[in-house]
Amino acid sequence: AEARRRVLREYDLEDGVRYHGPVYESEKAALFAQASVFVFPSYNEAQSVVVIEALSARLPVITTPVGALPDLVVEDENGYLVTPGDASALADRIENLLASPERRRKLGESSYARYRELFTLDQFEKKIVSILSDA
Repeated sequence: AEARRRVLREYDLEDGVRYHGPVYESEKAALFAQASVFVFPSYNEAQSVVVIEALSARLPVITTPVGALPDLVVEDENGYLVTPGDASALADRIENLLASPERRRKLGESSYARYRELFTLDQFEKKIVSILSDA
């Protein structure tokens, strides 16, 4: 945690970036509610529960096209996919979204629609019934 704080001081980001460490349940929900954008720059990811949670919180997501993340985030529909390690592209996407409240709202609503399409209990039930019907 101290190393992260040091980097924030070094790059003069303390006013705009907060490192919260691990958060759970109501604390996480409160942070999602305060957020404008969810940024998840991963080098290696399978199925990301936290990205699914961000979708359910109506947040636009900026992430990388690794693992199952492209199944969750569709470029320019509910967020953006940037090349892993491309800090400049990541910063550009963040800056552009922060400068455009209407764009954030549109992408966030699309995130919620994607969540409802793929991850609600009703959707899981339909998939299970379909699998069992085909067996």
